[in-house]
Amino acid sequence: MSSRIQELKELAASLGLEGKEIMQYIVSEQAAERDERARERERQHDLEMARERLKVAEAEASLQEQRAVQEHKRQMELLAKQSELGPIQIGAEAKPASFVKAPKLPYFDDGKDNIDSYLQRFDRYATTQKWNKETQWATHLSVLLKGRALDVFSRMPLAESMDYDQLKRALLKRFEMTEQGFRKRFRGGRPESGETFAQFAVRLESYFMRWIELAGVKETFADLRDLMLRDQFIQTCGNELMLFLKERTPSSIAEMSKLADQYADARGNPSSLAKPRPDRQKRTSDGNGPKANQQGSVVNSDKVPIDKDGQSKRRTCFICNSPDHLAFKCPQKKKNQVKSVSRDMSTTEDGPTVAMRLTQMF
Repeated sequence: MSSRIQELKELAASLGLEGKEIMQYIVSEQAAERDERARERERQHDLEMARERLKVAEAEASLQEQRAVQEHKRQMELLAKQSELGPIQIGAEAKPASFVKAPKLPYFDDGKDNIDSYLQRFDRYATTQKWNKETQWATHLSVLLKGRALDVFSRMPLAESMDYDQLKRALLKRFEMTEQGFRKRFRGGRPESGETFAQFAVRLESYFMRWIELAGVKETFADLRDLMLRDQFIQTCGNELMLFLKERTPSSIAEMSKLADQYADARGNPSSLAKPRPDRQKRTSDGNGPKANQQGSVVNSDKVPIDKDGQSKRRTCFICNSPDHLAFKCPQKKKNQVKSVSRDMSTTEDGPTVAMRLTQMF
């Protein structure tokens, strides 16, 4: 330690420091070295913890794999014995040799569970159990369904309900877990209560990845660019053109633009088939923007009509030409009435009575 202090003194002297400045320099350098050693110990500790977690994960994976292999062997032995003995008689009923127990998974609750996450877990479990996808997956899944999901299964034709891929597509469609459904979740996603922004970012990423997966888009820059261009293009179309394009599901932006041009050529002006710009739309959600009256003219927040060119069409008083009031409320009209009545009072016998009436009026 003393040799290190001596090195720091010499280094401070070489920097032109003297007296207390040398001591301050030594103290600051020692503190920096202590912090660096502490950080290094933390890095070593994190590295050791990561290694331990990796070992535990590998051990768990190996154990699960061994269990899966043992379970598979047990089921194969059981099936072999049953095939040798024939159907097992239980009372008056016969139990088929191909009978397999229901999967040990929780039932699907459409009020709490996400159907997409649930099906992904079922896929992994079924793969681990080495079930036959063509004959067992759909049957085992149907046992776990409840509520709306069970309604989907029961309303499908028998042949389709036994096809796992068709059953899976029907369930995803029923709960809006489709290409458009994940697109809406990605575009309109917001942080939930108690969710950190890191968790929100992961959830957004999952929505985006499921969107491009269900859209059949490869994870390359060209394909992702084409998907973004198609999505932005269709959002600028009017309702009729948007419906036309969605019915034909173009696979590229070039095909989409070609279909849009064909639609426009057959129906007229292309500009009328696009959505209006946001600054030209009639805002009616609050009192600050222009509104439309019953005749179709635009009116601003002060209830002043505006023509198509944006010019004000405010009515004015034809007596004094003021925009603040109309003629029937014009102050000059009242003054003229007072003067006229005053002249009448000088020529009639009922002057006091007319004056009293004027007093009541004004």
